Amino acid sequence: MIGLLPFFVIFLVSSGIDSSKFHCVNNYDIISHEQEINELEIGLQMTNRPLHQVMTRIFFMFLKDVLGYRNVRIVPINTYNAWTTLDLVRRDNRYPNISMINLQAWMPYTFGALPENVLDAGASMTLGRFGWFVPKSQNTKDMISYQSLHYEIFKNVNNTYYDLYIMEDSVINRLLQFSSAQMYRNPICVGYKCVTILAEFRNDSSFVQDQLDETAMMVNVLWIGERFRETISWLIKDYEQKFSNGSKRFIILHWSPSEIIDGQNTFQQITMPRCEDFTCLQRSGCKYELTPILKYYAKSLESDKQLMYALRYFYLSDKHLANIREDLKYYRNDLSITATEIYDKVACHWILTNRNYYNLWKESNQHITLFIGGIFPINITNRGHENVINVAKQAASAINKDQTILPGYHLEILVNDGQCKSDMVMKSFIHYYNVPNMLGVLGPACSETVEPIAGISKHMNMMIMSYSAEGATFSNHKAYPYFFRTIGSNMLFVDAYLDIMEQCKWSRVASLTEDESNENTSQMEKKLKLRNFNLITHRKLQPVVTPMEMKETYKSKMPPFFFAKRTNWG
Repeated sequence: MIGLLPFFVIFLVSSGIDSSKFHCVNNYDIISHEQEINELEIGLQMTNRPLHQVMTRIFFMFLKDVLGYRNVRIVPINTYNAWTTLDLVRRDNRYPNISMINLQAWMPYTFGALPENVLDAGASMTLGRFGWFVPKSQNTKDMISYQSLHYEIFKNVNNTYYDLYIMEDSVINRLLQFSSAQMYRNPICVGYKCVTILAEFRNDSSFVQDQLDETAMMVNVLWIGERFRETISWLIKDYEQKFSNGSKRFIILHWSPSEIIDGQNTFQQITMPRCEDFTCLQRSGCKYELTPILKYYAKSLESDKQLMYALRYFYLSDKHLANIREDLKYYRNDLSITATEIYDKVACHWILTNRNYYNLWKESNQHITLFIGGIFPINITNRGHENVINVAKQAASAINKDQTILPGYHLEILVNDGQCKSDMVMKSFIHYYNVPNMLGVLGPACSETVEPIAGISKHMNMMIMSYSAEGATFSNHKAYPYFFRTIGSNMLFVDAYLDIMEQCKWSRVASLTEDESNENTSQMEKKLKLRNFNLITHRKLQPVVTPMEMKETYKSKMPPFFFAKRTNWG
């Protein structure tokens, strides 16, 4: 893309786009600690991460040069902690008259309620995660990669692959000469030659110290600071020359998407432990798990309809992020300009070449489209769900025709195939989470696929409305506050069954059910015992069973009364 820069300049001039109107960002726009702000302004918070720097500048330029806002400032912050970030959005005591916006807040699924007067504007880019990364060029074909890329290696200095990651003392000493370098020397490494992993800034990855302490990994950490990028580029070339046979590797602790991990060089990821396995990882906000990157703003801004529209629709796709990384790489080759000037140029270039895209952030007189994400078992036709998609779309159509229900809005049902499989349902749920103006999820159909998404929905503030999940487990509104359904729990019918049996003076009971949770069965057994019924057998059938198969099961040793739970036969 960068090779076409001269062409873009010619194109902009010849097409009549006035590039001079984009003044970009100057020193006055980036607030300093000495400035006093006496009027209400909009503040765009920004960390030192390159993508955050660029995307903040893009939105700044859009607000000032496209929408005409004048009281907009960029406010540097120096925190990556989720709660601290949101608290600064709520109120930055340094600048009490500035209403804050943060376009790149990493919010783990485990995060609780938002601070007072802070609101969510949806995702700004694709999901991100931290990881331990190894350049792919250092892996040989004859080595089993999954065995040599696992965190368990670093718990034992005698592991077959441990020596692969030992960095030479001469390299470590060279890096420690940098003025911004900081070293964490693990106490358990005393008397041992330990692995050293490389990271950028201590304040964005200090959580790794707790991880090393709790997991007892024989690893030190070296934070390089401002010279991180050039150091990684140099090390990759140096290792390719010295250890072309793959006899040595180095590890970097970083995040993705980022200019380094998703740039020119390809990296492989070391398998990390599950978040729930270690307290330190839970405290850190599950940094190694996929994490939503969201936009937050102070409630004082919500009355500005134009600003809210732009903020909610602001989103950079993977393609845009790739182009930004290419631009960063290109401008970094010019050693005469500073990092701040690089970010400014990249943001300007993006604005000048993406007019059609950023115009989507401008409020128009057209109706705003609201989405409901449907999760349906599209190709499963024997469970009674064949017409649910058509019914849902007809309901949306009826709402859209009556403008007294949602004036100014258009309701649309999106369709994804959940296949009654937990992994496909989760994939659909995560996809919908990143769609702007998503009201919630309609579905899924099958009880056995609900629990994973019902569990995380409370952390993502996303409603789930199921039309056929009957599991009793989901009646616990404390555990699943964002889960609702239009069908009753299957346990609601048990009391009616028991009343019928008492009237008929039956005492022995057998049960045939679809494959459901043990909790449903245990609750049913408790009710039977309380009313002096004897449950002689409980048989679980597969979800897909014909009436004939049910009949044959009934004939083979069933008492006078039994429960039979099905949804598509009479």
